[in-house]
Amino acid sequence: MHSVYLEQLMVLDAVILSDFAKVILRRIDMLINAARQAGKPVIIDPKGTDFERYRGGDDDYAESFGI
Repeated sequence: MHSVYLEQLMVLDAVILSDFAKVILRRIDMLINAARQAGKPVIIDPKGTDFERYRGGDDDYAESFGI
């Protein structure tokens, strides 16, 4: 996992993930798990049809922002 992401988790209040259907976030599970371990809420803007890969995001945050 990219060390910059892990470093930034320490100063972020939340994590927002969106890959704009470009499959950039191939290991989104690792990003979600790292954010969870750091105690950060995870907001996901899902793309595509495989929503299982986004498991672990905070549905309540997404709904409150209309995502």
